[in-house]
Amino acid sequence: MVIYLILLGWCLVAFVAGRLLPTGHQALRLFEGEALAVVFLGFFAVPYQHLAGLPTLLDIRVSQQHRFLAPFVVGIAFALADLLALHFIRLPATGQLLPSFLQPFPYSFLYFVADAIYLEVIYRLLPFTILLSLLGHRQLTAGRTPLAFWIVAALCAVAAPYQLIVKAPPALMVTMYVLHFVFNMIQALFYKNAGLLASLSMRLGNYLLWYILLGMWLQWHL
Repeated sequence: MVIYLILLGWCLVAFVAGRLLPTGHQALRLFEGEALAVVFLGFFAVPYQHLAGLPTLLDIRVSQQHRFLAPFVVGIAFALADLLALHFIRLPATGQLLPSFLQPFPYSFLYFVADAIYLEVIYRLLPFTILLSLLGHRQLTAGRTPLAFWIVAALCAVAAPYQLIVKAPPALMVTMYVLHFVFNMIQALFYKNAGLLASLSMRLGNYLLWYILLGMWLQWHL
């Protein structure tokens, strides 16, 4: 629970910090109160992950390599694929220093870590814990993967990539959507096998390169 309180505290700091910044960046994104409320709600789901047959936050059966390193590297690999796709996408000119999906550093680090936590709560912690507690916990506990897991994973993977759709040729939009559908399915497997911190680590690896480092490079070179 202490680990989750740290994650919640990070989101609270992001919520406050964004409102204290000057509004010079035209597309400054704030960590909204609704997102903070969702992360707070996740606090009450954390103790019940074991009832869904899912690993706890610091499950002793999971090595640190599987909890942090492996998913983080996979997330970076997907970010590299995103950058290859970005190479072919012609983003519309906006007159802004940064594209609207990026944020100025160092605020970007604070905001996107909080955003990653929020997305893992809304697409992993809450739906998997609630639905698998009701439908599939016995099979997961026994080492089998129930149909309910794949249904929840697929539904979340369909919903999550919508925020990534940008104005680009349709073929490239479809490519990005499919890529992140696969990304979210792999995250679900990491969550099932290594817990919430593993799926969060995968998203943080992706965000580090795709949002934070890319934003820093564009901020200082454009």
